[in-house]
Amino acid sequence: MKHLFSLIFVVILLVCTANAQNAPTNLSATNISDKIATVNWQASITTPTTNIKIEGFEQAFGTTSWNSGGYNWVSTNTDIRTYSGTTHSGNGSLFIVRTDNRLIFNIPVTLKGLWVYPQYLTSYTIKGYSANNIELYSKTVNVSSSISYEYLTLNWSNIKAINISFPSINDHNEVIIIDDLEYSPLENVYPYYLSTVNTAPANNETASGLATGTTLNLTGLQPSTTYYVWMRTYNGNGYGNWTTSPLTFTTSAVLPITLQSFSAERKGNELYVNWKTASENNNSHFLIQASVNGSTWTNLGKVNSKATNGNSSAALSYTFTHSLSQLALAGFSLLGLLLLPATRNKFLKFAMLLLVITSITACAKVDVTSPQLDKGLTTAQSVYVRLVQVDLDGTLTYSDAVQAKK
Repeated sequence: MKHLFSLIFVVILLVCTANAQNAPTNLSATNISDKIATVNWQASITTPTTNIKIEGFEQAFGTTSWNSGGYNWVSTNTDIRTYSGTTHSGNGSLFIVRTDNRLIFNIPVTLKGLWVYPQYLTSYTIKGYSANNIELYSKTVNVSSSISYEYLTLNWSNIKAINISFPSINDHNEVIIIDDLEYSPLENVYPYYLSTVNTAPANNETASGLATGTTLNLTGLQPSTTYYVWMRTYNGNGYGNWTTSPLTFTTSAVLPITLQSFSAERKGNELYVNWKTASENNNSHFLIQASVNGSTWTNLGKVNSKATNGNSSAALSYTFTHSLSQLALAGFSLLGLLLLPATRNKFLKFAMLLLVITSITACAKVDVTSPQLDKGLTTAQSVYVRLVQVDLDGTLTYSDAVQAKK
């Protein structure tokens, strides 16, 4: 009895270990933004089944895709079908009533064959395509009679899509019906479960979607939200366990703007600033600031957002021009303060004082610094420019500084 319990324990341990190996490993998230993220993983060590699978096309028409045993298929004929498990059973089938109809598999398969019922046809041609849409196989069949189903043997490998076409003879409603397609998958499929709640899915939980390869692009995510991802393996025969721990990642907050380009150019005493936004969210306006030392910034002007109500998903371009001679007034004002006591002429003193006050006001400083602004400062003549993006609620966001080209 003791040996029996030990044997049972070993069997259970082996089964659990095998199931655990079914799951993909090393899940990670990259390219995370406010709306998208890329999930990466290491493929399962489980190999796809070599057993022949059968698609029976047993459900009614009406949707654009269908699911069978973990595999998604797409048909231009807008039909939905499920795996029936037996050869040529039931009443459902896939009708093709146009030429150049294509049935697309979401993974490469070895296509053994399928049942074909050509109605009022003299011939038809079936072609097989690879994942990069290269024609691998072509077979033309002459129809001797079209009163029943006939099995078409193919044995085509690495097939991602098949195309069926037939000539029209114009005196009948020509159609071709296919049924009970037999295939073997060439790679695993990875159902994934995406949730904002850290609760693992049950074994019979419906997956959020299916992935192939080792990369999945998630779109339509919500900003500033934590997501949890579980994955499992389907090899054509059965499902493995979900990953024991979820992949966790948090999307970023919505960026006020996405700055696509930003440049500044100096021509004589004129400063030309150009920038382009790819998108804007709740953007009120931009402040343009300049500095000659990278630590003290002067407001040069303001440019209102072109986005309607501060929001835009289209690219918007901006320009700004300013005379740099105004920046020199700050230096002149200091000299003016030193010379005021030595000036005896009252009118000259008044004029110099007025000039000093004006220059100081024009060159009001903004005490905001960035570590990046301390790099590359070599001469006092260099001019650096940055943008201050101002939200509708008054929140400020500072761009990196650029050096104006001469």
